[in-house]
Amino acid sequence: MIKHIYTYFSYSILNSSLALATFSILARSVEVYEFGIIGIFLSILYFIIPVVILNTIGLVGINYTKMNDSDFQRFANNFFSMAILSSIVVFIFCLITIFIFPEYLFSILLIPFIALIITVNSFDDAVSIQKNDSKRHGKHIFISRIGILLLTLLFVFFLKLSWSYYILSILLAEFISLMFRIDNGFSHIKRYQYEFKKEYRIEFFRYGMPLFFLLAAGWSLNNADRFIVLEFFNLESVAMYVAAYQIGMAVNLINQSITNGTVSTIYQSIHDKKDTMLLINKYLKIFAIFYFFIAIVVYITFPVIVPLIFGAQYLDSIGISILIALAFIFNGLYRLPSLVIDFLKKNTLKAWITAVAALLNIILSILLIDFYGLLAPAYGTIYSHIFLIVVVYFASKRLLSK
Repeated sequence: MIKHIYTYFSYSILNSSLALATFSILARSVEVYEFGIIGIFLSILYFIIPVVILNTIGLVGINYTKMNDSDFQRFANNFFSMAILSSIVVFIFCLITIFIFPEYLFSILLIPFIALIITVNSFDDAVSIQKNDSKRHGKHIFISRIGILLLTLLFVFFLKLSWSYYILSILLAEFISLMFRIDNGFSHIKRYQYEFKKEYRIEFFRYGMPLFFLLAAGWSLNNADRFIVLEFFNLESVAMYVAAYQIGMAVNLINQSITNGTVSTIYQSIHDKKDTMLLINKYLKIFAIFYFFIAIVVYITFPVIVPLIFGAQYLDSIGISILIALAFIFNGLYRLPSLVIDFLKKNTLKAWITAVAALLNIILSILLIDFYGLLAPAYGTIYSHIFLIVVVYFASKRLLSK
């Protein structure tokens, strides 16, 4: 397990560096308010992506653990078919939306294609994680990240095209990554045949519908701050949060490395009816110590890193970056016990917990503005993530004791 976490972590450092480099280029190539627009657009885009598959990506890892190869291929066929049909619906919705926001026509029309390709790539990522194939997982994400960086450098920095060409860079890079995946043994898409049978529609509906509520709640938890800032401040202030989240994402990629390295072990432990809570407690102790040192590094280095990456016009994002990074640290600890809820498919429970945390985030973010100003939503995010880990830990403990 340690070897896999190390590989995930190594690729995470590399891939987060590429993402930071991309946003550094954007920050120095577009106006500050346009950087804020990019943040708002990405928030909407990454809400739509899970909608395309009814937020059922979690089923991939669960069914891969439980099913034989032929049954899993049938599941994959129905999963991809659902993604295609949903993308068509999203495309129709986008056609309607461009009449309301004609100035964003180019970027809006790219959304369904980006969502479909990222969905297919995410399926492959989920399978790689369950196989403990950390190198394959990291390599294909690297292809996406380096592609986005190079294309953004070409379109936005050298050719001086608008920020919307960054969105085109995402589409092209993800498509290139998909081609590499297919060439590198993505057998489930190679063997794909269209089918969308009733039994799978029911499975997707039963698993995914409670998660729509969770999706909305989770999206609010992680993105509400930017919209609150837009409401109470301006697009330039939103840009400070966009920069802060890109820095904080470095910590979130560490979280993903830890989750990816432990998910198959925890899932197998639950499946085999072992003492999973003992295993989770062991991981929590180890990673809590690790995150303590990460927090120290964040506090010392971020005041230097932020202006270095984004420029002097983003100095106001330093304090926000530190707070967002700390919130992601608590999110990393939350992910371990939440795997129990995911495996047992207690989606309604997870949705309610996340909804309460999101509501807490919104309320605190608004109430604290008089005390902390622009930092208020960042403080609200930290407190809501602390709430999440406490409640989810005891909920998971109770589920395993039954």
